[in-house]
Amino acid sequence: MDSAPSRVSISNFPGDFSDPIDPDDFDAPRDAHPPSIPQMGDLRLPFDEAIKKLEGLVGFNLKPGQRKALEELHMGSDLCLIAATGFGKTIVFTGYYTLFKPEAGALTIIVSPLKAIENGQAADLWKLGSNCRPFVVVGDTNTAENRRDIALGKYTHIWISAEAVLGDLVEKKSQEYKPNKSRKVTRWSGCEYEDRGTFTSVIQYTPFRQRLCLVAIDEMHLCAQISWGGSFRPAFSQLSKLRDQLEPHTRLFGTTATLRPDTWKEI
Repeated sequence: MDSAPSRVSISNFPGDFSDPIDPDDFDAPRDAHPPSIPQMGDLRLPFDEAIKKLEGLVGFNLKPGQRKALEELHMGSDLCLIAATGFGKTIVFTGYYTLFKPEAGALTIIVSPLKAIENGQAADLWKLGSNCRPFVVVGDTNTAENRRDIALGKYTHIWISAEAVLGDLVEKKSQEYKPNKSRKVTRWSGCEYEDRGTFTSVIQYTPFRQRLCLVAIDEMHLCAQISWGGSFRPAFSQLSKLRDQLEPHTRLFGTTATLRPDTWKEI
């Protein structure tokens, strides 16, 4: 991999937009009181050990910007990585899983706008070892049985659209969405998980939330109403509702190749 310096910006949530800088000179801002990590904190590997493990799996040394983003996540910060296409943003949100001990059973959700992107990223997950198990949630795979398997931790990395991950939480057009109280509830013998017809059942299943280490939002600029995503994919602008469902230890990570100051301010 090209080891030449890449132009990259890393900003914490909440924070001000920063101009692109050289990652070799970058010292990311940090919250004065970073979030606590009650469930997963003791199950993280020492950072240098974890990075050595990750680099051994992928077969190359991480770029300074990639390493710094992983370090900030490891220390308990939420952040957005702004870097050009081809920089290698994907390895940050797929590789974060390897910073935990195997017994943590760490899980990652990747919210993505395009099926083609999801399938391509999922296909490359084998590089992180045989323990990584991807699943792409699309129309015909968003079933009660598959949601049960996701909730029970059968898959380590779940790619899903904003509309699907919000489930009952999303507002449709200009009207507030009201869940159908008559929706079928699916139960299985010997299983505590109950499926109520949408991915909300997974997000609200406590054992799943406790193992969820990261929610990544790919193409995060779509979350702003002033972007084309605000009208074409309005669910992206409602993803704060998803964050409200998460445990304090679950990190939030956004990626984009372009993010104007006004768009970042809105997000």
